[in-house]
Amino acid sequence: MSVEPSTRGFVFGWIDFNGDGLFDETPVENGGEKIFDGVEVTGPSSLTFDVPEDAIDLKYARFRFTSMEGIKLAAKGLAPGGVIPDGEIEDYVLLDLGDAPDSYATSLANDGPRHFVKPNVFLGSSDADIELDGQVDAEAQGDDHDNTDDEEGITFLTPLYPGETAQIEVDASAAGFLFAWFDFNNDGQFQDDPASAGGERVFSAQPVAAAANQKLEFTVPAHADVIKFARFRYTTEAGVILAPNGVKPDGTPPIGEVEDYALQDLGDAPDQSVSDWSFPTRRTDDGARHYLSTLFLGVATPPADGPIVDDDGRPDRFARQNANEKSIAFTSMILPGMPAEIKVQSSKKGLLNAFMDWNADGDWEDPGEQIFSDQIVEAGENTLAFTVPAVLEPGIKYLRF
Repeated sequence: MSVEPSTRGFVFGWIDFNGDGLFDETPVENGGEKIFDGVEVTGPSSLTFDVPEDAIDLKYARFRFTSMEGIKLAAKGLAPGGVIPDGEIEDYVLLDLGDAPDSYATSLANDGPRHFVKPNVFLGSSDADIELDGQVDAEAQGDDHDNTDDEEGITFLTPLYPGETAQIEVDASAAGFLFAWFDFNNDGQFQDDPASAGGERVFSAQPVAAAANQKLEFTVPAHADVIKFARFRYTTEAGVILAPNGVKPDGTPPIGEVEDYALQDLGDAPDQSVSDWSFPTRRTDDGARHYLSTLFLGVATPPADGPIVDDDGRPDRFARQNANEKSIAFTSMILPGMPAEIKVQSSKKGLLNAFMDWNADGDWEDPGEQIFSDQIVEAGENTLAFTVPAVLEPGIKYLRF
C-alpha cells in the first residue's frame, strides 16, 4: 500500500481479519490485527504487510499517523482508540471496484459495483485488489495501473458474432455465482434485462465451481454490431441477485470481485521479450488494438474467422499466437523493385492499413513501410497490389494488417 505523509511521522494500522467488528491491538505476527506498529515514513512510501493464513475477513481497516516518536517507543505503542495530540486517523472500507468508463456506472459517485474483498475469493489466479474508488479508464485498464493484473478470471474462446453461440472460460477460487453483462448495443451502458429479452445480461447467478477452465456459453443477440465492454460480478453468497452496478438489495456490498473487460483484438508480432525486435504489440508499448465488431478480416459466414478478445498483445517470434489470422494470401513472389499482389478477405466494406518491415530492423516506422493507407476493401475477396522496394535487406520480414 502507498502512504503520502505531509511530514516525517509514524504509521499505525489495523485490519479486522477475523470479522468480529473490533481491531485487535496485538501485532499481526503474534496473532493479532495490528499490521503497522509505528512504521517511520519521511515522504511518499510503499508499505507491505502479511495477511494471516487464517484471515476470514478484509472488510475494514484503520490507520493512525503521528509525528510523536514517543508513542512509537511506548510499551504498547498506539491503540486503535484514544486521544493523541497530533496527526490523523483514517478508516477504510476495503472494496474491489470496476474500471470501465464511468458511463457504465463505475465510480462510487455513480453507484459503481463494489464487493467486499475476502481472502481466497476471487476470479483468476490472484486475489482481488483493494480500491478506494472505481478505477475509471477509457479501456478498462485502471485496475492494472498498480502493476498487478488481477483481472484474468475470464478467457474468451470464440468470436462474439451476432446470432451465434459464444463461449468463455471461467477460473474461480471458490464455489460461487457469476453475473455478466455485455454492451451489445454500444450505448455506453449495461442494460440489466436478460439478453434473450432484449437486454444485455447473459448470466444471472450462474453457478461456478472452485476450478479453472470452466466453459460457459451464451448467445450473442442478432442486433449486436460493435461490442466494446463487458462486466462480470462474482460472489460466494447464495440467493443474492446483483445488478451491473451498486450493491446487494440490503445495501451492503457482496463478498467477491468485479472484473471489467475492454473487448479488443491485439496483435502477436514479436517484441523484445521474445526477440531482438521491438514491434508495438503489448498495451504497455501502445500496441495496435481494435474493438470487436462485425467488421474483420475473414469470411463473415461462418464467423470462425472473427477476432477473439485478447487481454493483451501476445508477442511471438513467429507471430502465430492468433489462430484466426488466415485472411491474407500472397499470390505473387516478393522480388526487389517488382509489383506484388495479395488477396484479402473482408467480412464487409472497410478501410485497410498494412505495414511491412522491409529493412528487417524490427519496426514499421521507416519510409515506404506502410504499403496500404486507408485502402478501400469490399465485402468478400479483394485483390490488391503494391510495389516492393528496389533494395531489400536480408532477414525475416514481419507484416501487420
